[in-house]
Amino acid sequence: MSFIFALIPAVIALILAVPAFTDASNSAKWPVANAVVVKNDTKVGRTAAFQVGPKKYTTNFEHSLELTFSRVGMEFNLGNQVTSYNGVDPEIGKNIRVSYNPANPNEAVVEPGFSIPVCIYMICTGLILFIRLIFPASHRD
Repeated sequence: MSFIFALIPAVIALILAVPAFTDASNSAKWPVANAVVVKNDTKVGRTAAFQVGPKKYTTNFEHSLELTFSRVGMEFNLGNQVTSYNGVDPEIGKNIRVSYNPANPNEAVVEPGFSIPVCIYMICTGLILFIRLIFPASHRD
């Protein structure tokens, strides 16, 4: 029974690592659009508006890990901070570049490819699997 409980974190990490890896590698190839930050708060982070053809889109995904977790209904947030000067948030109105999925422009990220959070997640997933292989759960009869 302890074998199953020891295996659960490794399986969950692996299930989420595969799509995160795929999203990171795909987002590095996505087209880029100019965007403007229209909202910035501590719960969601930055929201950027951009245009693809005649349609306008918004994104609040900083990197592909947030995009991947959102697809499975989970929220991933590194703790966005909002700094205001004299009551004005300097992020609002800032021009940034976003990479968007050409098949679905609603899927867009500010940091495409293997950004630092994505790499940290991949390393942690690898460590979980490595530790699981090195120190298997003991079987008690």
